[in-house]
Amino acid sequence: MEKLELKKLVNKIIKKSFPILKEKEINLYYSKIKYQFSGGAYWILPFLRVLFINRKRNFTVKELKGLIAHELCHFEIYEKRGWILTIINGIWYYLSPKFRRKEEDLAEKLAIQKGYARETYVLTLKVQKIKKNISKYYATANEIKSYAKKIGKW
Repeated sequence: MEKLELKKLVNKIIKKSFPILKEKEINLYYSKIKYQFSGGAYWILPFLRVLFINRKRNFTVKELKGLIAHELCHFEIYEKRGWILTIINGIWYYLSPKFRRKEEDLAEKLAIQKGYARETYVLTLKVQKIKKNISKYYATANEIKSYAKKIGKW
């Protein structure tokens, strides 16, 4: 998927599911550089939000929707917390594996609540094949499916 198409997809998902982000500028960074991450949401300055997507992973549209929804959930959480608290939590995110798992679970559950359970599920299946120890920080595909069924979103 080309960057312009990806930007349209991001905007479509924001319009549909993320009203808190509609007026926010989110810079898209779509890279072929080999990163260990599939994507990321970074609120670097009060006015600078960056959504990173690893193009090397060759995501399907469904997987991209799961990734984008997950990362936009981080931005929604950040907006509700405010910039200063987000920066402080960002430091803890990299220092504490337990805190990082909690943050990723929060974003994953929010994505599922917003209706992206199947998309995050297929994304996670793909990432689990690449990174065997994904459950250290992220929910497994089975955990995603189980939570989605539990709340009636499967």
